Amino acid sequence: EDIENFRKQIKKDWVPFAEKMWENRRKRLGLAKLYHMDEGLSFPEGSPKPSGTPEEILKSGQEMYEELSPETKEFFDFMMDNELLDVFGRKTKAVGGYMTYIPDYKAPFIFANFNGTSGDVDVMTHECGHAFQGYLAAADPIREHADIGMETAEIHSMSMEFFTEPWMNLFFKEEADTYRQMHLEDAIAFIPYGCMVDEFQHIVYSNPDLTPDERHAAWKKLEEEYKPHL
Repeated sequence: EDIENFRKQIKKDWVPFAEKMWENRRKRLGLAKLYHMDEGLSFPEGSPKPSGTPEEILKSGQEMYEELSPETKEFFDFMMDNELLDVFGRKTKAVGGYMTYIPDYKAPFIFANFNGTSGDVDVMTHECGHAFQGYLAAADPIREHADIGMETAEIHSMSMEFFTEPWMNLFFKEEADTYRQMHLEDAIAFIPYGCMVDEFQHIVYSNPDLTPDERHAAWKKLEEEYKPHL
């Protein structure tokens, strides 16, 4: 009931706010209407890209975490000294990115594929937020205390994205403010989407006999409520 009430508040107060953001973006992109394929584009010239080589991005990350706090400096130095960031692309490498934990070594590990986009910096903030939590949790001898749920884990990672925003000039130079704008807009857009997924899950788990067409219809109705700009 509490979650349902939360979703009602999102529809009433947040969706109109998000729709103003989407309308501003539509005008900025010069489009008559926004379609699903347009949602990943923030600016007509494309998304801001980090400057520098993958090695320089790592070095900037080390500088950022050194300045952020003594704890994050200790954490990131540990990651670099022990080669716990496998982030450079290779032809035969699996796609994707994640953070995992190696209990025997009390070590977080980050896997990613740098490709010259803003996603490379997201690895340095988002995945490092997960890894920092894993690094701090290693001090607890009861391993189960560190086995958190997905929603808890994303608090750590997405918070780190915002904690590190003052250092984005290290990665994006003169495009730092452009990246911050894109990051904020993406955060605004995610809240209705996240609630939409949550409500859809409630519907399908409460009605396991729905046909594929009925599930499609339920999703379409939710999109009209949470993302009316489409």
